[in-house]
Amino acid sequence: MNRLCILTAILAFLSLCTPSSSSYASYQSPVKAAYWPSYSADSHPASSINSALFTHLFYAFADLNSSTYQVQPPSYDDGSLIGGFSSAVRKTNKKVKTLISIGGGSSDWRTFSAMASGPPSRQSFIDSSIALARKYNFDGLDLDWEFPQSSTDMANLGTLFSEWRSRANKESAQSGLPPLLLTAAVYYASALKVGNGPAYPINYIAKNLNWVNIMAFDYHGGWEPNKTGEHTALYDPNSNISTNFGVGSWLKGGLPSNQAVLGLAMYGRSWILKNTSDTGIGAAAVGAGIDDGTPFYYQIVDLINSTNATVVYDETSASVFTYSDTMWIGFDDPRSISTKVAFLKNRGLLGYFFWTASFDYKWSLATAASQALT
Repeated sequence: MNRLCILTAILAFLSLCTPSSSSYASYQSPVKAAYWPSYSADSHPASSINSALFTHLFYAFADLNSSTYQVQPPSYDDGSLIGGFSSAVRKTNKKVKTLISIGGGSSDWRTFSAMASGPPSRQSFIDSSIALARKYNFDGLDLDWEFPQSSTDMANLGTLFSEWRSRANKESAQSGLPPLLLTAAVYYASALKVGNGPAYPINYIAKNLNWVNIMAFDYHGGWEPNKTGEHTALYDPNSNISTNFGVGSWLKGGLPSNQAVLGLAMYGRSWILKNTSDTGIGAAAVGAGIDDGTPFYYQIVDLINSTNATVVYDETSASVFTYSDTMWIGFDDPRSISTKVAFLKNRGLLGYFFWTASFDYKWSLATAASQALT
């Protein structure tokens, strides 16, 4: 082999092992994604997902062992759910990409903090996550750490992303398989505490992840029992608790727009009204409403149809609310979802994801979003 051939081979190998914004960070195809909570398998099996409406589907969630820092299926999954997920959703759409999401809102952030704090524990997480994805025929991995609590956590997160990408690339070169997609679910703003807390390591994200899933929901809920609120408000003229502010903070912080995927909700937040004559956004309330304050979209539609509830589209927040007697629910319908997708297109974002694929009503929200992005 002559020197030119040797040099060419070396450069080709390095291109696989070195993070590159052109080969890893810039995922050009529009993303139409959704998470599937595996704990809902009995009522909403993976096979029931209309995967033709999605480009990516996330199995949620794998667990992080608090002692070994290895990634593993949840205790209720003997391997059949995670093992059958990819084949189940590809029956409808052979091209859909699948990812394992690790963590979730009910996981312990302290376990993730400890894992990210040192090289051995990070390696345990990285190696086990890659092995799990390959074992069960997934195309990628998603970290859902809610949330790094300090500047130290954020710095360690950046290191984790860098090492994760490096190891994924090396594994790809060794196995001959395409590099795993690497993503992360993140706070709605680029810094915690409504934009005033520790900031995400955007430079490490841009270099090492394909994209981040911005959780643009849960702005308000039953933890604020005294007044109603739109938990997916696109705009809020009275505060920075809105999708417009959150996305703006990420882009101003340096995240390339084509590495941002916007979160959309297939559920609402509900309250019990204090006075039936006060029914708007911000109306006085006495606590969380139906279904512990978190009704799914299909439940909301059924409730509206059965009670003849009033439905109002709020132009200011680009969200919807409904009320009947003392019941009040803020949510999104096909119109508001389409408005939010138009917003993300205008900002040049990569696409959207839903929480979750199990909560839709006759796939009306997923269909509206897909059509609006096309």
